Amino acid sequence: MELVHEGIDELYQIFRDKSCKLFPPFEHSNFTWNKKLYMTKYSKNKLPIPQSIFFKQSNNVLKLLNQIKSYKWNDFIIKPIGATTAFGFKKFKLSECNELPTIISKYLEENNQYKEFICQKFISGFDKYGEIKMMWINGEYSYAVNIKRKNLSGQNENVVFVKDKKVLQECKEIGAKALELFPPIIVNKKRVKPVFVRTDFACCLDDDDKSKKYYLNEVEN
Repeated sequence: MELVHEGIDELYQIFRDKSCKLFPPFEHSNFTWNKKLYMTKYSKNKLPIPQSIFFKQSNNVLKLLNQIKSYKWNDFIIKPIGATTAFGFKKFKLSECNELPTIISKYLEENNQYKEFICQKFISGFDKYGEIKMMWINGEYSYAVNIKRKNLSGQNENVVFVKDKKVLQECKEIGAKALELFPPIIVNKKRVKPVFVRTDFACCLDDDDKSKKYYLNEVEN
């Protein structure tokens, strides 16, 4: 799959070329393309996000499993960094992977077009309460929908507007902080607001169904 990596590298060189005059500029767009970038920045700024492990294709699988074990994640998910929607998304059981570590090795083989991956605890509230996708236009909140999927592939979705004012306010506050941490867009030496950004939220951080604390799951532009 080396040709895939070369193609992506060439595409990124084009995006970085200032003469291409892309909007939003590369720095802003790449922030959302690379989950490691924004998750690391949001973690440093104490936004509510799930604990994450970032690892590369070349990493030792047993070392990864030991780290997952130390976090006490009985179920966990892995997704390639750079993949869109549910591509490469997979749920694993720690007990099964400990017995047969090749389960992870096989997964990495099947997704060897990606260089790096993110691993997180599987949070059951994602299935139970769905995901809230919040739209921001010109830096201002526009609307939010709640999406519940009937399977991990993202098919058979049920989409409704978010009406719970408490949940809406909680997510809006997190989303506003997330937007503030985006790389600035500078046009003609002036800072302008992003035309469109989407912040995605899920419940419940730390699998705490009582507090129902929403967390930032993803950002898109």
